[in-house]
Amino acid sequence: MKITLFNDMSEEGFLSMDRYGRSLGAALRASGLPDLEVTDFTTTFPGGPVPGFLRRFTGRYLKYPWQMQRSKAAVNHVTDHSYGFLTYFLPRRNCVVTCHDLAPLLAETPTLKSRIKKQVWKIALRGALRAPFIITVSESTRRDILKYTGCPADRLHVVYNGLSERFGVLKDSTEYKAWEKAFREKHGITEEKIVLHVGRYSPRKNFEGVLNAFAALTELAARESAAGPGPVRLLQVGGEFTPEHQALIARAGIGGRVTRIAFMPDEELPHVYNLASVFLFPSFYEGFGWPPLEAMACGIPVITSNTSSLPEVAGEAARLVGPEDTAGMARALFEVLTDKQVAADLRKKGLERVKLFSWQRCAEQTAEVYRKTALQQGRSKTKN
Repeated sequence: MKITLFNDMSEEGFLSMDRYGRSLGAALRASGLPDLEVTDFTTTFPGGPVPGFLRRFTGRYLKYPWQMQRSKAAVNHVTDHSYGFLTYFLPRRNCVVTCHDLAPLLAETPTLKSRIKKQVWKIALRGALRAPFIITVSESTRRDILKYTGCPADRLHVVYNGLSERFGVLKDSTEYKAWEKAFREKHGITEEKIVLHVGRYSPRKNFEGVLNAFAALTELAARESAAGPGPVRLLQVGGEFTPEHQALIARAGIGGRVTRIAFMPDEELPHVYNLASVFLFPSFYEGFGWPPLEAMACGIPVITSNTSSLPEVAGEAARLVGPEDTAGMARALFEVLTDKQVAADLRKKGLERVKLFSWQRCAEQTAEVYRKTALQQGRSKTKN
C-alpha cells in the first residue's frame, strides 16, 4: 500500500508541524510494516524577486496543489490541518488529515490579523473535514472537533505524538558539563537554580503568566527567606518579549534575573532542559504540548496548566495549576525548588510518563488508520 505524506513547506517555519511530519515518516519507514511504502512529498516557495508574502501565498496555495496532483498513492496523508485545503486537489476517499489543534478558532487574540488568519484557517479546516478519517493528537483536540464542527465521532482517531529519543538525562556526561560551563559564561548565568520556559511567542503561551509567577516567587522567597531557594533565574527560550512584557519585567524589578534566548538549535535543546531546576509551562491552550514531555524526559520537574490537552499529556507526573493562578504557580515553584522530595517525586513520575509516547507507537497506530481508509475505499468500489 503506497502512502504519501504531504508535509509543510520548510520555509513556513512551523517547527512543530515540521517535526511531526519528519518524525512520523521516519518512524513509518523504520517500523518494518510490510504492507506500507511511505513517500514524503514537499515543495518549496517559488524563487525569484517575489515579495515574501506572495512567495508564501503562491507556494502554499498554487505551486503545492499543482505539483501534488501527481500523487498515485493509495492513501494521501496531510500531516498538518492548516494544509487541509489540499484535500480539494486529491481523491477525497484516499485522504487522511492530522488535526493538531483548533487554536485559531479557540485561542487567538481578536486582532485584524488574527481575524483574517481565522477565516483562511476555516477554509483549511473545512478541507480537512472532507477526509474520511481524521487523526487528532490528543483527546482534547478530538473533543474540540466534536464540539465545534459536528464531525461524526467514528471518523476521529486519537494518536498521540511520539517523543524524540535525544531528550534524556545528560547531567553526568562530560560533554554536557563542558556545554553548561560555556553556556553559563556566554549568557552570564551565575545562579545555580533555573526556572525554564520553552516556546515561541503567542498570547496562548501565557508569557505574562510565566513572568508574574516568577515575580511572585521572588516575593514569596523574600517572605520565607529562612527556607528559600536561594538565587533563581528565569530562562526563556524561543520566544519574544513584547513591550508589555518588558514593562511588566521592569515593574516587578526582575530584569536582572531574566534571560531570553530567541533561538536555540534543536540539537542543544536537551542540554537547555538539563540545565533547569524546574520547567514552567502555563499555556492557556495546547493541542498536545511537547515541551512538558521533553522536560520530563530530561529529568526535570514540571509545572503546567490544568487546561486543554496538558493534563491529559502530563498525567500525574506534573504539578497542574490554573494558568491564571499566579499565587498557585509561585507556590508550586517554591515547593519544587525548596523540597528535594517533591522534586524527586516529580522527576521519577516524569521519567515513567514519557515511556508512553514513542514514534514507533504513533507509526503503528497511524498505519491502522491507513488500513481503515484503504478498506473503506474497497467497500466503496464494491458498492459501485
